[in-house]
Amino acid sequence: MLKNAKTISQQCRILLLSICTSAGFNCQASENDPARGHIEAVLTSVYQYGYYDEAIDENGEAISDRGRGSFALDVQGEFTPSSEDTFHALVSFARGNGLKNTGGVSVAANADDLEDDVKNINGKNRDYLLEAWYRRQLLDSQAVSVAVTGGLINATHYLDHNRVANDEITQFMNEVFVTRFFLPSYDTGIAIQTKGEKWHVDMTWMRTQTDSNKNGGVDYDFFGIDLGYIAELPFGEGHYHLVGLTTSNDFEDRNKADRHASIHGLSLSMDQTIGDGFAIFMRTGWSNEDASELVHDALYSGGFQVDGHRFSVPKLVAGVGYAYLDGAGSQPGDIRHTRVFETYARYPLTQFSDISADVQWISDEVRDAQNPQLWAIGARLNLYF
Repeated sequence: MLKNAKTISQQCRILLLSICTSAGFNCQASENDPARGHIEAVLTSVYQYGYYDEAIDENGEAISDRGRGSFALDVQGEFTPSSEDTFHALVSFARGNGLKNTGGVSVAANADDLEDDVKNINGKNRDYLLEAWYRRQLLDSQAVSVAVTGGLINATHYLDHNRVANDEITQFMNEVFVTRFFLPSYDTGIAIQTKGEKWHVDMTWMRTQTDSNKNGGVDYDFFGIDLGYIAELPFGEGHYHLVGLTTSNDFEDRNKADRHASIHGLSLSMDQTIGDGFAIFMRTGWSNEDASELVHDALYSGGFQVDGHRFSVPKLVAGVGYAYLDGAGSQPGDIRHTRVFETYARYPLTQFSDISADVQWISDEVRDAQNPQLWAIGARLNLYF
């Protein structure tokens, strides 16, 4: 498969260009005109073995130690008929859920979209198609650019950016190090991106639904904004983000059964390069705890990423992260707080593949109940096409 990866990728590009040309578009690339279309894919295989302590499943039965694997194939393509217009689609096919659907702890040890995640997406009877959007570049000057995107979008592409802790495929796997909690994905929405040389303002609206497996699903409107700034410091470049979010008043109020509640939140996210091959990150978030949908209402996390050339392994990349989350409820059985530790190391095998080793520790303190813990030891293999 690795030997044929480049050939497959070239064939996909040739096929797309042929379709574009037959439809009447000039899809060929030139020196001053970027390629009009491309298709790329990533096949991710993960195996994790979980050591559980005092963990119970949704039926109240003790969870035994177990190993689980998963495969996920993400295929995305873009078509740009002009410099102002972009069409994008992302489909994902997965087999297995790994440790994600085992339960026992309050956060997922693998944030990737797995078998259950890519079926009946957001309760809309849609399978495999995650994103399908159109972007229009309204303004593109040296001082500022403005773009509007509409369709099936993912709020995490526009909110809560982080160069060190934001990608479950190549960086940390635990969901608390991928993005702030409660950002919707893969549903109808509009995003407006305004960007200057050192700053950006990204705004997002989505009409979506909560997990229908939990409570039958709640339809709600989501609004988010990300204010970003790039700081050029003597020791390196830093990216700083202030993120705000709010929702419509459609959630059950955990304190008053006859009333509904909104979710409001504020988040800070930063990554800062320090010298050559070393970077730190921090992500914090706070929200009101009125909505019964929330398991946690505050997040504090941080860590670092280091390149292997610092210890004579030039191609290696390693990361360490720690997170503390406050629970949202005060009733028996609610989470009091959660702690997460993760470390990973990623090494490229070829130009088209890499492998990672990953270790996680997740610990929940539950009000008036057992306190479950999970050690998850895993390996991840990526193939790029």
